[in-house]
Amino acid sequence: MENNIILLTGHRKCGTTLFLNLFDHHPKLCCYPWDLHVLFAYFPEFLKNNQRKNILLKRLETIICENVKDKIVKFKLKHLDSNIFSQCFLNLLKNNSLDNPAHVIRSLIKAWSRLVLEEDRSISVIKEVSSEIYAGELYDWFPNLKIIQLIRDPRDNYASLKSGVSNYYKKLGENENETLASLLHRGLLEMKLALINENRFGADRYMVIRFEDLVSNPESSMRKVSSFIGIDFNKTMLQPTVCGYPTQGNNFEKIKMFSVTSKNVSRWSNRITKTEAKIIEFYFKGVMEQFGYNPKFSDKQQSEAVAEYYKWLNYRYYYHDRFIMGLKKP
Repeated sequence: MENNIILLTGHRKCGTTLFLNLFDHHPKLCCYPWDLHVLFAYFPEFLKNNQRKNILLKRLETIICENVKDKIVKFKLKHLDSNIFSQCFLNLLKNNSLDNPAHVIRSLIKAWSRLVLEEDRSISVIKEVSSEIYAGELYDWFPNLKIIQLIRDPRDNYASLKSGVSNYYKKLGENENETLASLLHRGLLEMKLALINENRFGADRYMVIRFEDLVSNPESSMRKVSSFIGIDFNKTMLQPTVCGYPTQGNNFEKIKMFSVTSKNVSRWSNRITKTEAKIIEFYFKGVMEQFGYNPKFSDKQQSEAVAEYYKWLNYRYYYHDRFIMGLKKP
């Protein structure tokens, strides 16, 4: 019988890695300890634009097999052989199923469970940021799927993202304004979907949990999560681990946090500028309040900040310079 699947999701840097790590050592769960990368790096755009089987197979080798190999080295999991995982995963993939994301994900789960000798566990836990966008398709692929979406105060969320601009996101071509623009678009989209999806799919299939509640009272939060999944709460769910080994967390400030901490809750006022906070409050107005995140600045202050931000936004994304392009109006 196919394992039931629990999918963890949320906007990037809202705490999904910590959340995933809390499921890692539960005796009833098989936990794939990293992002899938399938729903963005493979499906739908790469798959849509590439039909040759050898290209699709190579892509999956790159985004999944090579990622597992790198992670095993990074986390010093010397008892795990990435070659065994890769061989099993690729053998499970039949060429005529490379265009089926559900089959790809099932194959990944099965290959991982075989590698870590957890094939007998009836529930698999996976994570993919921003995948609440695909909730409808995911439920079609996996009828027994349950989704848990983590949300976070968008001001703190941006503070976490901003801390990684100089050393990480800059390498991806992002500056602080572009990282902020990403939060305003995707973060707002995902927070709205948290409200819609829970109602659309039902509280027995879709759960929303606040990052602040998780880190402030982890036992209470994880007991609720356990009930939602249909498992007994276990004390291992209070300690973040990867393959059973304590992990120091995933933050750009290189602070080693081997336990759940509320250190960065409501610290946005010390980590981002007032202008950035005003812009975020303007965009997230109404949605923030529904989750208990109250604005600090007035409508006037927010509007003035957005007016300045729009000048950059418009020139960066929407304005087409027909004068330079030689497209003068006839």
